[in-house]
Amino acid sequence: MINYYTQWSNKVTPLHQLNAYYNGTFGKLKTYFNNDYYYSNTRFLQFINETSQISSNRDVDSKSNTRSSMFASKLVLDYLVGKSKLEGGYEYIYTDRKETYLNEQAYLPTTNDHIKEHHLAGFVSLSVPFNKVNLNAGLRFEHVASDYYEFEKLVDAQSRKYDNWFPNVGISFPIGGMSTSLSYTAKTRRPSYHELNNNIQYDDRYQYESGNPKLRPEINHDITLSNSYKWFYSSLSYQYVTNPIEPIFEPYKENSNISILTNKNYGHVNNYDATVSLSPKIGFWSPTLNTDLMGQDLVIPYMGGSLKMNNPVLFIKQLNNFSLGDYLLSLNFKYNTRGSIGIAELKPSKQFDVEVVKSFCHDRLSLQLQCTDIFRSARNSMYSYGTMMVLDKWNYSDSQAVKFTLRYNFNKAKSKYKNRSEERRVGKECRSRWVG
Repeated sequence: MINYYTQWSNKVTPLHQLNAYYNGTFGKLKTYFNNDYYYSNTRFLQFINETSQISSNRDVDSKSNTRSSMFASKLVLDYLVGKSKLEGGYEYIYTDRKETYLNEQAYLPTTNDHIKEHHLAGFVSLSVPFNKVNLNAGLRFEHVASDYYEFEKLVDAQSRKYDNWFPNVGISFPIGGMSTSLSYTAKTRRPSYHELNNNIQYDDRYQYESGNPKLRPEINHDITLSNSYKWFYSSLSYQYVTNPIEPIFEPYKENSNISILTNKNYGHVNNYDATVSLSPKIGFWSPTLNTDLMGQDLVIPYMGGSLKMNNPVLFIKQLNNFSLGDYLLSLNFKYNTRGSIGIAELKPSKQFDVEVVKSFCHDRLSLQLQCTDIFRSARNSMYSYGTMMVLDKWNYSDSQAVKFTLRYNFNKAKSKYKNRSEERRVGKECRSRWVG
């Protein structure tokens, strides 16, 4: 048996943010111009003490520092041509991020990574109405140049340049009283700095975590059909994703009993999503039922072979609000089935919540009582599959709680029709209820 004592601490310097914008109208032309600057510096310390009955004890001390700066600029121009709307503009983002990592006991390698990235995009779109039918189409071009440095030396193999076109087209039309829309969109998701991070986090002597600076962007081709009618809404979507970014458990080194959780690009994945939402109003009862079925067709490496992760997951959320005079009662239920998300097989979970709100003094004063996860049944548990291991996670996140909130709004009803005498009457009524 191995016991772990872990201590984390971080120091964040003041965040620097600056914004400048301009909005204007020139006849039929509308202009939106926005600029942002951001700077942060964070230091992170980790201390782990391991005591083992089967091997030697171990202390692991690590330090990391992250410095980030960003400048972003966006211009959008809207122009009306009859009933049609023409929109165009650009986006520019420059980021500079440097990360260093040091493990004093040298169990893990020292890193010093620096990424500078220029992201320039131009876009144009046109929306044209035909009676009750609306057509829209657009095109976006993105140029990204990213320079990757290790110990301040440029690494050409991990530096990237991308030039991509992303079209989109859609149509919306009524069918009886129902609104229907069908759309196709091509878009990208570029790896985050956390996913590109080359630092290795020490979890325990058998498991590490790290990013992957060799990741490439994923491209998502999305087709979505949606319908809405009064209190009914539904959508059905399909995505074909190339170079999807997913986590993977693999050996830290060849013939090593240490596994590392990192990220990699897979060949492709098919995703689908079906959503139905019902929100009628029946007298004093306002129920809402949301169902979301999510599925994927992903094959991952597993124990020298492959494993299909294609078991769909159903998420159900039912909200019940009862308006009883000055009382509002809510009975809520959440549930998910077992199913595949990425490399993980999610375990079932359910949660029951109750909330009561009592209002006083024309809604100026309210008392709220919340009871969450009444039966202590909510879980964040799953099986995660790797090339040489299966991680069985059972997690309860202390979601069972009782909360009491007292809230008073000093400016609840601002109306030009409410005079000073009415304000005094409400205040006097409120005091009489509580003072007697």
